[in-house]
Amino acid sequence: MHPLIAIIGRPNVGKSSLLNALAKRRISIVDDTPGITRDRVSVTLEFNERKCEVVDTGGIGIIDNQDLSVHVEQQIAVALESADVLLFVVDAIEGIRALDKHICTKLRKIDKPKILVVNKADNPKIEAEATEFYEFGFEDIITISVIGRRNIGDLRDKIAEVIEKLPQPDENDDAELLPILRLSMLGRRNVGKSSLVNALAGEKRVIVSEIEGTTRDAIDVEFMYDDKKFVAIDTAGLRRKSAVENTFEFYSQSRALGTIKRSDVILLMFDARNEISDLEKKLAARTVESIKPAIIIVNKWDLALEEGIDVLEYEKYLRDRLPGLAFAPISFISVKNRLNLWETIDLAQDLWQQTNQRINTGELNRIINNALQVRKPPRLGTRNAKIYYSTQISVTPPTVVIFVNNPQMFPNEYKRFLVNQLRESSPFPEVPIRIIFRKRQHDEET
Repeated sequence: MHPLIAIIGRPNVGKSSLLNALAKRRISIVDDTPGITRDRVSVTLEFNERKCEVVDTGGIGIIDNQDLSVHVEQQIAVALESADVLLFVVDAIEGIRALDKHICTKLRKIDKPKILVVNKADNPKIEAEATEFYEFGFEDIITISVIGRRNIGDLRDKIAEVIEKLPQPDENDDAELLPILRLSMLGRRNVGKSSLVNALAGEKRVIVSEIEGTTRDAIDVEFMYDDKKFVAIDTAGLRRKSAVENTFEFYSQSRALGTIKRSDVILLMFDARNEISDLEKKLAARTVESIKPAIIIVNKWDLALEEGIDVLEYEKYLRDRLPGLAFAPISFISVKNRLNLWETIDLAQDLWQQTNQRINTGELNRIINNALQVRKPPRLGTRNAKIYYSTQISVTPPTVVIFVNNPQMFPNEYKRFLVNQLRESSPFPEVPIRIIFRKRQHDEET
């Protein structure tokens, strides 16, 4: 495993901003509101060609407005215990605060390499005044300004120097195991996304609460199954735009939807006891637009069974309200009872295999010709629409180009018909299929 570096400190000293600066991209949500970060948000980075996992944590001593302080402190405690190196971040402008002293006392009892990072030293004058932090007795002190990008390189050099002294991995170890699938969890608030992530990870990796809006960021959590590495991406529960109350909620929503782009398979989650909302229909439409494999996950199915809900009737209910996802399989699960969890991961693997499949040109043209016997394309005035031949040009999603005399003569309705015909006879029946009509060169339009 890579060395783990935990960024700790009181609220609003710039921990999340520091993680983003080290990563050179936005990993954690940054906002002036104290206590935005609750869970452990991590990213793998390289320092002098050695990979490390860098973890952002919630502010120590935060008073959470949703009474989740205990959960946040538990996440921080896990980070402290599992870390190999600690970055203790303080605020150069505000100077030493009582909470800084409390954290310093706690850190003295931990026998691990520590670097004191004095942030917000935006100019030489403030940097000179930051010498008061030397009273903490840290051997390694770096003054930086994340906003001003001052001394970030010096901090990276210091981190590299510290981790160089840590035990090196065994050269005989297997090469790094790369994730085979990234699974994004999408859905409304409180459908069980975080609970599912924790169940797959086998630990309380993200905070779970009955309080709505517990998860604020998009959090990548690695887990192993069948000797393979996966990444589950937990996301904030989505709300109507009119219900988004502040800046960080807006970023939470954006980050959640942004996970669609970097996921391989989308796990679209619903609560079996609730009616499907307009928001969920819109989320399903976004999933369709992504052209990514998707699984419709119905959580809390154990409670639905207790209420006498019939599986076939509920499946019909889903299909009627989510017609755009007619191709997507449905998985009925109970995170609480661990019902069908790993079967769902097997299903995700199967969908990934489907979306990477190819069909040979001869078989593809046979399927298209059979479709033409079932239903011919519409006429445009006196002209007949003609299909000449087809070929698959790519995977993820399977993309088929059909050469025709005039692409404008093939409406979306007929394209959907051909897609359905392909589903029935191709090796990718449960994943999105893209069809492109292309005019054959030097063709007659009669």
